[in-house]
Amino acid sequence: MDKRSVIARCLGVLLVLASTSLKVCVEAEGAASSCTIYGITECLEDINSYSAQPSQSCCAEIFALESGGPKAMDCLCTAVTSETARLYGVNPKSAIGMPQRCGLPVPRHAVCNSMKVPGGWP
Repeated sequence: MDKRSVIARCLGVLLVLASTSLKVCVEAEGAASSCTIYGITECLEDINSYSAQPSQSCCAEIFALESGGPKAMDCLCTAVTSETARLYGVNPKSAIGMPQRCGLPVPRHAVCNSMKVPGGWP
């Protein structure tokens, strides 16, 4: 094998690795961005009320987070306890109750920053 073909193969491998890494980074960034208060903007009006029934559009956003699998509650917790959420005046104790208020299942013994999540405790 001559030097040019070795270099060409190495460049091909590097391109494959680079494109795979880029895809993984973009997917991770997309997942992380939904774990912000911007992922539940429809809930900002409902989020600080402990008793009000959230709007359908709010519950749709909460459902979209919840359909993310077992880490969905972690994602919601990250979103509502962030510095940005604090700047929007979000009350995390009320906000972590949104899945229950929307009628969604809450994982048993769910906790968010040492706060018991409503609906996850008997």
